[in-house]
Amino acid sequence: MTVALLYGTRTALAGATELDAIGDGVAKAWGEIVNTATATDGLAIDYVIHNLLPFVTNATIGAQYEVYMVSSQDGAEWDDDIDPSATIDVALRISEAKLVAVVDAGGTATTREQARITVQPGLFYSNMPPFLGLVFLNNSGQTTTNGFDGDSMTVKYATE
Repeated sequence: MTVALLYGTRTALAGATELDAIGDGVAKAWGEIVNTATATDGLAIDYVIHNLLPFVTNATIGAQYEVYMVSSQDGAEWDDDIDPSATIDVALRISEAKLVAVVDAGGTATTREQARITVQPGLFYSNMPPFLGLVFLNNSGQTTTNGFDGDSMTVKYATE
């Protein structure tokens, strides 16, 4: 018997437009992922999550974007009480969310237009939670621009 990794199809993350035009110091949740046996691709051992983060112009040196991950066992009670479908500023709630990426958004914002980051939740969770979500914190010193995007892809074991 051979065991291999099987990657599913890419699925767009909901709520990316919530990240357009948010002010400095504001955090918004987005991109809920459902990892249950009834999910489209079945229960996953991990995910590959792609994010496209456009840079603002005139960002200050040391400016950064932070990406956090929150989880839930039931889809109702989330880490830090941050529901990925909510549209409110959650910056003051971030305490137990897992910091999964820090992107330098300053100094070269005029020469770089965007950052593409990949997050694998399996690096942060020993057992994949049934529900995952992302939180984006803007610490760039400027209001974000439009163009945020993201998708997720399941990772499962395939046996032959």
